[in-house]
Amino acid sequence: MRARVFMTFTCIIACCCVGAQTGVVGNEQYDSYDVVYIIDNLARELIPESFICTYYDTLKPSDYTVSQHIDKTQKRRDIIVRTNKAKDGYLYVNQCVMDHIKMQNRRMSNIKVSYFYNNAEIRTEREVLQFLQLRKKRIRVSQIINDDSQGLFYIYIVDN
Repeated sequence: MRARVFMTFTCIIACCCVGAQTGVVGNEQYDSYDVVYIIDNLARELIPESFICTYYDTLKPSDYTVSQHIDKTQKRRDIIVRTNKAKDGYLYVNQCVMDHIKMQNRRMSNIKVSYFYNNAEIRTEREVLQFLQLRKKRIRVSQIINDDSQGLFYIYIVDN
């Protein structure tokens, strides 16, 4: 009886000390994959500074969820972050921006994005929070203008 308890205890400790994916053949290949952070359907590098300062920097861990997608053909890991306040309109606009950039085969590290809602640039905290609350059925992306000389993308959104 004593030997059985000791053996069970030893097995439990051994299982707890082993890393979850350590030693699995082929697992090390994922460490070499490119990691892309996608926050609310937009690459982290593209998020405007006004959104970072007024919204994203103030988030608590309970305000967002994180998931991961591994693309083995492109050797890429996408870390996907969804915030609770971002509604379907904001997510839709961000997806349009990402699709537009991918169609042009542009590098995301050289691009800056500016949002204009009803011809006014979104800068203040109140404007950012209102923009996050937009619903897809109430808005339309009217134009995406890119300035190649400065690497700027201007996204114009209007009410339907």
